[in-house]
Formats: sequence, C-alpha cells, structure tokens
Amino acid sequence: MKEFNETLPARQHFQIGASHGLFWLPVSGKCAGIVVCVHGLGLSAEGYENFARCLQRADFATYAIDVRGCRSLDTVQPQWPKLDLDGTVSDLKSLIAELHILYSGSPIFVLGESVGGNIVMRLAALCTDHLRGVICSAPCWHMYKQRRTFITGLIELLISRQAVTKLAASVYMQSTGERELQMRWQTDPLHHRLLYSAGEAFHFLDFIRLTALDALKMKRLPVLMIQGLNDGLVKPRGTARLFRWISSPQKQLMLLESAEHLIFEEVEPDRSIVDSLVDWMQTSQGATDYAQMPDHRGTGIIVGDSIASLGAIRIFRTAGIEAETVPSQL
Repeated sequence: MKEFNETLPARQHFQIGASHGLFWLPVSGKCAGIVVCVHGLGLSAEGYENFARCLQRADFATYAIDVRGCRSLDTVQPQWPKLDLDGTVSDLKSLIAELHILYSGSPIFVLGESVGGNIVMRLAALCTDHLRGVICSAPCWHMYKQRRTFITGLIELLISRQAVTKLAASVYMQSTGERELQMRWQTDPLHHRLLYSAGEAFHFLDFIRLTALDALKMKRLPVLMIQGLNDGLVKPRGTARLFRWISSPQKQLMLLESAEHLIFEEVEPDRSIVDSLVDWMQTSQGATDYAQMPDHRGTGIIVGDSIASLGAIRIFRTAGIEAETVPSQL
C-alpha cells in the first residue's frame, strides 16, 4: 500500500435516499473503487474511520452506512428508533445504485463486519446489481455462549419487567479484551447502542438464523470471508462451514492468527490485512456464471507470524480447502 505525507481529505456526511452515513474520498483524487461498509450491532459508521483512512491512501473511496436503529441518541436517523436489518438491506440497494451513477465505471464492493457481514450476505443473495465483490468479516452465525446470552436476556426481561435487553452489551463484551474499547461503547450513546427491546432481539436472532440460506444463494459474486482466530464471539469453525456453503466459484477464506472479532471497525487495522484486501479487490473479476465453474471449493490464506497452527488447518479442512501462509506486518 502506498504511503503519503499529504493531509488526508476529511470525512463527510451523506444522505442518499433513505440511507445516512459517512464517506471518505481518495487522497489522489482518482478513484480505484468504492467500498461500502456496514457496521456491527450497536456500533455506527464512525467506527470505520481508521480503516477508511487506509483505503484513502490506496485510492479507494469509502462509504459507511448507519444500520437502522443502532444509535441510542439517534439524531442522525430519528425516523428509525428500532433495529431494522431488512430495512438496512434495502438502504444498501438504493445506495449502491446511486453510487453506480455517481462513480460510473468504478468497481463497487460491500464490506460487512459482525452482523454487518450477515447484512451484506443477505444483500448478495438477493441482488448482485452493480457489485464487483463481497467482503464478509466474522459474520454472526455460530457464536460462543449464544444460548446462554439468549436465556440470560429472557431472564433479565422477566426480572426487570421491562421490554429491554442488553443484547449488544452481551455480544460485544465477548468481542474484545480491550477494556478501554469496552468502556467507550458503554459511555458513548451517540455512536453506540447497548439496549434493545425484546422484539428487536428476536428480529436480530431471526435475521442471522437465515444466513446459511443466504450463503447458498451467493452464486455469482467474488467473496472474501475473513475470520480472526482469537475471536471471542464468533466460532471460526462455524465461519468455515458458512464459507463452504457459499456457491460462488470465486471465494477465499482468510484466517488471521492474532485478530479478535473486530478487524476493520473501532480498531487500527493491521496493514498486512488491508494490503491483502486491496490486492483482492484489484484482482477481482466480478460476477461469474458459477455453472461454468462447477468446482467452487475456493481458496484459503493465513495471515500471521508463524507456520499455520493445527487449529487453523482444521478450520480450513472444515471449509474444504487448502491454504498458504502470509507473514503479518504488525
């Protein structure tokens, strides 16, 4: 990835159709492509700031959308007080259609992390118009303590007799061991939301329950799936199974030896990961008729400092693929 000494262009707000969010333009003024980012449960578009700065230097524009109902003090989206993941998928369709017009000829990619990964998988399963590829980081499908979190939430509702549950708090306390990050989520209601109603919790669980079906319907677009091996929220082997079910002939599973759940948002991204991501986007071939490429097992890559661990090898076997190792540049 290129290095620049220039001051990076400031982020700006956008409202396109029903969608709101932030965007960052490339340093050089030339656009190699557009990355539309979708954040995780309880977070916001601001979480992609550091990642977008990296993409600016690589001549990619970044548009980070706000998921409906993910802010406690939603002054940006007051018309969406409740979590609405299906509505967010519709917002993405409209946003991408408009970006296709604004950036005529530039490839458009979608990137989603955590439940944002589930959202972009649903989008790719329903509509491939104007998209060059899909990047899915640690989608919420098979999670650690999933049953315990659900039962604890129900007990909490019964005891408090209030229709709210600390759904996002339970989910994201598992996603990182960084105490400072956990405290920021709990003390910044403008950009983070931890309390959800029982109806919203069931909506979340119902949405992610269908992710395996979405994977089967992803037949044409290139897919890059990314998973940290130190993820305390999502089970890596579950992600590998999800990867195996993706029907696209162009798919790659990237395992990160030292990464936790959040890889692109709320943290400073590993340079080697961003470089690998940019390389993948630059070589992406776009939509392909999978019927002409019946062998769609995909490929794998491990980013880390050492030879692939036995655990990583088992994960790739679960995904039905072999892999190569790439040194980390942390």
